[in-house]
Amino acid sequence: MVDRIVPATQPEDIEQLREVCGYVDEGAVKTESFSQWVIEDRFASGRPPWEALGVDMVQDVAPFELAKLRLLNGAHSAIAYLGYLAGYRYVHEVIADAVFRGYLRELMREEIIPTLAEPQGLELAVYADELPKRFAEYAGRRAVWCRFSGVALGVALGRLAVSGTVSGTGAPKCAKSASLSSLPASPATGTRSGFRC
Repeated sequence: MVDRIVPATQPEDIEQLREVCGYVDEGAVKTESFSQWVIEDRFASGRPPWEALGVDMVQDVAPFELAKLRLLNGAHSAIAYLGYLAGYRYVHEVIADAVFRGYLRELMREEIIPTLAEPQGLELAVYADELPKRFAEYAGRRAVWCRFSGVALGVALGRLAVSGTVSGTGAPKCAKSASLSSLPASPATGTRSGFRC
């Protein structure tokens, strides 16, 4: 499982690389500073010492993947839907709004984290607290409509209910008769957004 936000490469990224390195690379990829690579430590006949490079070698990658899908991808979709309807163009604008930051914090802490098993060596509350900074890191680079265009269409067609995303978070809470206060806003606004495109 790889957790790293990779925005679309812009012409200015290619130009910056040319200025720094002295050559043009049309295939340049710029990423956020955060990086997490998690691999299940199950190999038939040995493996390279990936831990030396910062790779998390674990017995089960599934809890990491589910946490990433629900917290990073789900939260990003949630603020993109709501931000789009509020008139924001970029994710960094949405996350700069105190109301949306509060919504995001409540969504992650009250609705998403309780549905997750704590992965080995990963504190979910700390991970969630870092996400707003990660979403803001690429100011002007992540248009809400990019998330909207790909994800909201899926909502409009009824496909976002796939387990692992925001919609997949509600089922475990409902099974425990727990309340949902922030979660329903995301798919509902995604559907509304989808029909407006």
